[in-house]
Amino acid sequence: MTNREIEQQLKQEVEASVPDVLASVMARCDDEKGQVIQMPKKKNIFMKVAAIAASLALVLGIGLFAFSRFGSSDVASVITLDVNPSIELQLNQDARVLQARALNDDALKVLDGMDLENTDLTTATNAIIGSLLKHGYLDQLANAILISVEDEDSARGAKLQKELSRDVDQLLAAASMNANVLSQYVSSDVTALSEKHHISHGKAALIEQLLTVNPGYRFEELATLSVQELSLLLENPKNQIKGLNSTGTTDSSSYIGKEKAKAIALEAAGVKESEVYDLDVDFDYELGVLVYEVDFELGRIEYDYDIDALSGEILRSHVEEEGNDSGNTGAENTAPPVNDNKPLAPETEDIGEAKAKSIALGHAKVSEAEVTRLYAYKEYDDGIWEYHVEFHLGSTEYEYEISATDGAILDYEKDTDD
Repeated sequence: MTNREIEQQLKQEVEASVPDVLASVMARCDDEKGQVIQMPKKKNIFMKVAAIAASLALVLGIGLFAFSRFGSSDVASVITLDVNPSIELQLNQDARVLQARALNDDALKVLDGMDLENTDLTTATNAIIGSLLKHGYLDQLANAILISVEDEDSARGAKLQKELSRDVDQLLAAASMNANVLSQYVSSDVTALSEKHHISHGKAALIEQLLTVNPGYRFEELATLSVQELSLLLENPKNQIKGLNSTGTTDSSSYIGKEKAKAIALEAAGVKESEVYDLDVDFDYELGVLVYEVDFELGRIEYDYDIDALSGEILRSHVEEEGNDSGNTGAENTAPPVNDNKPLAPETEDIGEAKAKSIALGHAKVSEAEVTRLYAYKEYDDGIWEYHVEFHLGSTEYEYEISATDGAILDYEKDTDD
């Protein structure tokens, strides 16, 4: 209610409380002319005035309360919507928008031309989702969105989270889009983290949760990922977060896929899928990139491969004999991160794993039948591709580094157990 409306209502209340008696008073004066008129006691007039004043005070109080309630400027809830654009909505206790903030450049495009102030949350959400779709930030290939709710009133926050998640899910379904809608209630203070890494509170809270279940990650690296990429990591069984709700499935068709990654790892190990067991393929983040982590076992040997999710390149491999704690029979090969300043050398020529084994055995003057624990794996080291070959002859362990290009022995060691 505006001030003018309040003043008009006050005027009407006063006129209703004080009747117009001027005409009747003048008529009585003519009739009683020359007579003594007894005047009533003044206290009744004062009582009447006091009653009117009390009425005015009541009307004024109600009007001002209604005005204050409708136009509340106190922030009660903060909503963030993250895709790659990150948008923050500050709400009053009536879930009306006090301010809509673009937290990055892409969000500026989404909010361009919108005036969401004083709109209800449903209207604002419809407008933002429509703009995300229009500008291509949400589509079949980028179909994940993160909704985060901050509110000191946990019950109200949980209600907002549930309703907003449902509304967004329905909006995207109406657009014939299979989306993954992630939602969370943010209870911890992540202001410092969000400001340091220039991300929303919602995204900072999600990454903080990921680090609690998987401390092998680094906050600064995950902060650069989109919600689409983070949601793929969340599908990994070791990255399950409590309190995070999810509907739908994240699209992964931009990557080589689990089947292709599995095939690459099996081929590198020189085995068939029918020969191995405990075969598992999951999304992960290693060496600065998204990878498919492929694990399987063959006999007592455990194989672990990290394969670039985009290119299919083997970035790391690890082969280890089950139950051996000494580490002597384990082998790990790690290529440098793809964002390293030195690019990987092209694999135009390769002698192959079998040839590398033959060279090492020939140098040691032993046959394959005589040795045990024979392993070979390929790695990128000091700017070249090479094979590491290891085997045991009795109590003696042999280790070779052999050029993958021409078969030259780059280094070898022989160690006898005491």
